[in-house]
Amino acid sequence: MRYLALFGVAAAAYLAGAGAYLLTLWLIWRQSVAGDLKAILFWGGLAYVLVALPLYLIFFTVLHLIRKYVFHAVGRAPGWSYPLAGGLLGVAPTYAIVRTFSGGVRQLLTPEAALFLSFFGVSGVCFGLGWWWLFGRPRSHG
Repeated sequence: MRYLALFGVAAAAYLAGAGAYLLTLWLIWRQSVAGDLKAILFWGGLAYVLVALPLYLIFFTVLHLIRKYVFHAVGRAPGWSYPLAGGLLGVAPTYAIVRTFSGGVRQLLTPEAALFLSFFGVSGVCFGLGWWWLFGRPRSHG
């Protein structure tokens, strides 16, 4: 059941990221998305499905397995570490988009890249929170 709920977490994280993109667009440039919404959702969705989601799944699964089978006596990671890790992982899909359209690492510091950093940073935070809720928090056995 928890693995099925993970699909909902992934979808909610994508939608939260898209919302963050639109909010960042408005806050930084005071612009609406106008006719580019389809392009944003397409390129953001493509990077989410091909880069972000597999990265989130691999990272959190490996972390979960290491904690479970290697460091099982250590205890649980703090709840805040999951969204922090997810947010930091958001740089990778942003870089994939930047690399596709304009070049190297320096382009991550442009205002345009800030839009996708907000998209994937927020989606990573949401995915990390969802993963923590499903797999990382202490369970009551009562």
